[in-house]
Amino acid sequence: LERLGFLSRQPGTDPPRVRARTERVYRVAHGLDRTLAEQALARAPKQLTLLQALGSAAAPARSTPALRALVEAGFVICEERELVRGSAGEPLVPTEAAPELTPHQKVALGEIAAAIDARRDTQFLLYGITGSGKTEVYQRAAEVALRNGRSVIVLVPEISLTHQVVDRFRARFGDRIAVLHSGLSAGERFDQWRLIREGRVPIAIGARSAVFAPYTD
Repeated sequence: LERLGFLSRQPGTDPPRVRARTERVYRVAHGLDRTLAEQALARAPKQLTLLQALGSAAAPARSTPALRALVEAGFVICEERELVRGSAGEPLVPTEAAPELTPHQKVALGEIAAAIDARRDTQFLLYGITGSGKTEVYQRAAEVALRNGRSVIVLVPEISLTHQVVDRFRARFGDRIAVLHSGLSAGERFDQWRLIREGRVPIAIGARSAVFAPYTD
């Protein structure tokens, strides 16, 4: 039928099963005279209490008649804010200054940093017992790459080790990290992938699938 011209064929893709998730957040309108607004709300105690509780920074809140009335009056602004699924919470390891490198760490980092600076495709085997400071070398190498405007992928051998590595890196690099592994839900993987694709985080940490993180450099 296709050869006779009765049918046509073309490639297609299935629609995405997940989408970005958002939440409504509220903040006091910019330039609002709080004194005048509170006077206007003297006979509306619920609205007055809400207005006094809100600040200039957007925050989620349950929609109520009092809150909707504040929005309609122009005292409060309602906005949509994206929720990023799969992001870690506060690091378990407190943020600390980078320690002084040992002589062996300095030698290893020097060779790795030289390869990064020269953009050489080079493999290194960093050998050391548990607690000998290998992760510190990885983090310093990541800093070198970031200083050069490049991205970093950190692979861990199994998912169970992802959390402790993420924790160490978040203590050093803050929220500039995405996490990618098969243990995430579809929505979490979608949000983490978009963080990378949109250039919002320069470091991806995960198991084998993280090698497909959409970095360009």
